[in-house]
Amino acid sequence: MSVNINYELFPLRFSLKVKEPSKLTVKVTNGGLKAKMLTLEVVLPEQLGLDKGSLNKGLRKRLGEVKPNETVKFETP
Repeated sequence: MSVNINYELFPLRFSLKVKEPSKLTVKVTNGGLKAKMLTLEVVLPEQLGLDKGSLNKGLRKRLGEVKPNETVKFETP
């Protein structure tokens, strides 16, 4: 009945002088025996943003039905 979540954030180092967008990659794996309906929600602190202007502080993505041992990958633009 487990769900495994792995993520990568790029760039790993941020410069305060240059406002670059960050790229977030999330991999969700259904480790259970039954299919699950999943929704991914990411909430970032004030200092980070998913866009160049740091206006986008989070996202919600419906992953839908994830079968047992299936991995779903999601990347921010």
